[in-house]
Amino acid sequence: MGYGLGAAYLILGSSAPASAYPSTAVQYTGESVADIAGGSVSDAGDVDGDGFDDLLVGAYGNSDSALDAGASYLILSSASPASSGLSGEVQYSGEAAGDHAGHAVSSAGDVNGDGRPDMIIGTAEQDDVGDDAGAAYLIFGTGR
Repeated sequence: MGYGLGAAYLILGSSAPASAYPSTAVQYTGESVADIAGGSVSDAGDVDGDGFDDLLVGAYGNSDSALDAGASYLILSSASPASSGLSGEVQYSGEAAGDHAGHAVSSAGDVNGDGRPDMIIGTAEQDDVGDDAGAAYLIFGTGR
């Protein structure tokens, strides 16, 4: 573990909810120092069509593709989710240093009408149209 890894916690619902602490929940931790994983999280819908809703976790400090380019992770859920690092999940990385991709993540509904939910990823400081103008990327869901 390191400074600023961040984490997202999944607390599984039940018919008799009890107090839960992050230490007892399913935990998805950042890959490296300053990832800031879990700065944004969202339901992604059932992107892969397996009957379980999937999750999106933003890590806007991730530097895999470039310094602070950011990343978002699609976690394909199952009947028995287990704690893990995000390195084994589907990753969408920011394009350039300082983009901070994953600053915001969300399900976008079924934008293209193919029957699968789509996702949207915000980059707070993407520079294509101006200094730190930001952008949002629409990612189409995939079927099995």
